[in-house]
Amino acid sequence: MFKISQASVAFAEIDQLPDDDFNTLDKELRNLTQRTSIAPRERDGRADLFDEAGVCALRLVHIAKRFGFDRFQLDRLARFLLSADTLPGRYRSFEGGRRALSVIEEAIERTREGEVFDLSLVMYRDGTIAVRAGWADTTTPEAEEMLAALEAASGKRLIDAAFVLPVSRLIAEVLGKLPKAI
Repeated sequence: MFKISQASVAFAEIDQLPDDDFNTLDKELRNLTQRTSIAPRERDGRADLFDEAGVCALRLVHIAKRFGFDRFQLDRLARFLLSADTLPGRYRSFEGGRRALSVIEEAIERTREGEVFDLSLVMYRDGTIAVRAGWADTTTPEAEEMLAALEAASGKRLIDAAFVLPVSRLIAEVLGKLPKAI
């Protein structure tokens, strides 16, 4: 588990941030955790603790914030990253069952396996916004049929704009800078 201050140090090192700007970065990250769905996993006294997935999600959301996304879009991105309802999705087994990995957990796993991929926020012609993970899926024929049926039911929507995050690189940078978990 990691404190926001540890995430701030890691992000500052990656971005080669001058020491004078560190307090601003730390404050921005704390603000993002209060205004988006990126919630701490535990507490240590007064300090919030985040797992690797939370810190990596925070990095992606912080970059989108710096790019100019509004609060609504930032929260949509955070919710997508922390959701586990994607098709086909990966699972983690445990005694007595299994659970779906969140998008960010799956992204961390894929990054550790050496896969290179992006994540995009896309705006369709009708103004709706969606988030897409750009990894190469080994989908089952059933999942392909389900996706094709969903697309056919909604009609072929044209994408007018996209914001792309090189997620595998960004996650690898964060994981390389985080200290050993407390």
